[in-house]
Amino acid sequence: MLAGCWSHLRRRFYELHVSGASHVATRTVERMRDLWIVEDEIRGQTPELRRAARQGRSLLVVNELYTL
Repeated sequence: MLAGCWSHLRRRFYELHVSGASHVATRTVERMRDLWIVEDEIRGQTPELRRAARQGRSLLVVNELYTL
């Protein structure tokens, strides 16, 4: 499985969004916001609950990102 830092990835999309260079970047930033919401909601929970939320809710968002 490929792992990377979402914050660093988001930064490049955000730069493109702010500059108005890409509507796809804007949509990507908007969808990535949903990942941060999940992380905010699960912060401090057990590893098992965090993993379940990521595999359930976050995975749906990540999969959708590939369709933008």
